Amino acid sequence: MSTTPSRRSPLSYYSSLESYVFFLFFLLHIPISFLLDFQVIFEKYYPQTLIDFNRNAWILPYNDLLLQIQPVWFRAFIFCEILQMVYYVYIVIQWFRRRWHLCRPISLIFASHVATTMVPIISELLFNSDVYPGSSAKHLTLLSVYGLWCLFPTWWLYRNFVGF
Repeated sequence: MSTTPSRRSPLSYYSSLESYVFFLFFLLHIPISFLLDFQVIFEKYYPQTLIDFNRNAWILPYNDLLLQIQPVWFRAFIFCEILQMVYYVYIVIQWFRRRWHLCRPISLIFASHVATTMVPIISELLFNSDVYPGSSAKHLTLLSVYGLWCLFPTWWLYRNFVGF
């Protein structure tokens, strides 16, 4: 019996469309995190044009009060995301190097972290009716975008546990 880890892609168990969707999500997550999310912690290091662009293109039009007000618990989640991003970038590098056996454990940790932190964020959007008025189109768009950040990691966790 060989002790060499399998080099088979964890996504080879799924349809190729599903593989591309996962890959696209993970590939988009890095620039979105660096351009928008990390601004919560490192705003003084961001160029004013990028701060203004984020405010005018996302935060104000969609009334994203979590990014406007930045409650302490939300800042703590962003800080944890920054720490997790170290592992996440490692996953992407290993993905490109086709060293799948190194991706799975770290990707499970990252996906569980993202899915778990999205629960209070989505709860805030759903249940804080003083701040987010019901079913406006902006509110539904905001829920949809944050919902994707809960759906994909949860889907990734499910497929990795079922597929292996």
